[in-house]
Amino acid sequence: MPMNRLGLGLGLQRGGGASASPVVAPENTVPPAISGNAYVGSTLTATTGTWLNGVDTFAYQWKADGANVGLNQNTYVPVSGDVGKVITVVVTATNAGGSTPAGSAATSAVIAVPVNTVAPAITGNALVGSTLTCSTGTWSGGGSQTYAYQWKSAGSNVGSNQNTYVPVTGDVGNTITCTVTATNAAGSGTPAESAATAAVEAAGAVRTYRGTNTVGNIGSGDHVWAAAPIGAATATRLVIAIVRGRRSSTTPRTITQVLFNGVAGTLHDQTSANDGVGASVCIGIASKIIDSGETVQITADYSSGLSQSAIDVYTLDGYNSATPTDISKAGGNDPSTSDLDVAAGGCVIAGFGGVGGTIGDMTLTGVTEENDQSVLNGTDGSNMRTACGSASGLGAQTGRTIAVSSGAGAEAFVAASWA
Repeated sequence: MPMNRLGLGLGLQRGGGASASPVVAPENTVPPAISGNAYVGSTLTATTGTWLNGVDTFAYQWKADGANVGLNQNTYVPVSGDVGKVITVVVTATNAGGSTPAGSAATSAVIAVPVNTVAPAITGNALVGSTLTCSTGTWSGGGSQTYAYQWKSAGSNVGSNQNTYVPVTGDVGNTITCTVTATNAAGSGTPAESAATAAVEAAGAVRTYRGTNTVGNIGSGDHVWAAAPIGAATATRLVIAIVRGRRSSTTPRTITQVLFNGVAGTLHDQTSANDGVGASVCIGIASKIIDSGETVQITADYSSGLSQSAIDVYTLDGYNSATPTDISKAGGNDPSTSDLDVAAGGCVIAGFGGVGGTIGDMTLTGVTEENDQSVLNGTDGSNMRTACGSASGLGAQTGRTIAVSSGAGAEAFVAASWA
């Protein structure tokens, strides 16, 4: 019996030993990480991260903005379709106990070396002393981009690395181009060149608006501005007078002459308009070379008396002739013309007048406004409004549009170009 009990005891001891522990799936303690630059064509590399419980294999799934990309490997090279997207990777660790995924932090948005899609463009007039400005154009590639500029005159480098260039005398006759190079963290793109400007022209003359003078009820038909300012005149200072007069009748007066210091200037042209009710306006433009003096007496002679008259004065330096390049005029309700020719380096000077009941501000097209005012409102229920404007440093142009609109019943204008 003792022997049997011993044998039974030994048998129980051998059969009741502890069983093996089950294998537990991997547990991530440090997530995967991506190294490298998020640039198209540049390799990104993923670490596995740190894991507990033992790992037999790792699998990789790359993602661009959450969508699967790439292969099951620890590297990925972004492609052009990834530009602007962030890259992540999911690493899955596997052992006999199962599989566990862990995701990385995202990269910055993918960028590429810039590629030009819309060429740079130059704005401004190709005139000596006039500023040209170059746009960057449009570039793909993303990221923060900087731009370098190279100006060229007839193909030779000029200027400095900035987006503006002012042509000099040595550029006259040459065309100007601008080459732009875009750079981001991925690199510098292939330079892109603008279209060429027109050939550079010599600078136009200096144009200055000198002011206005108004009077009312001139029965004699003479409006005298005794001291019209013209600055320090030289032998090449051209004085231009814009004259307009209102009459309480639909039959307008005419301008018979414009005197400068008692000497007739050249009356280049005139026109008129009426509101169809009881008022009309006439307008003309005249000029004369003045040799010296700070002021000049300007006298506008009309065919008869007027309710109101106004004179505006401009000066142009650098002219030896009072003759304009071209002149245009129009009258009616919001009149316009598109036939004023301008020479390279030229300027346009225009005067406007309107009559009617309630007259709002004038809107001018083709010139920049320098004066707009209601002149001595009439007692007969109608008013006159006058305006003038100019544009200078212009390139050669055929058929420049000049126009005026307001709340007046009718307007009239004359516009002349000089070069």
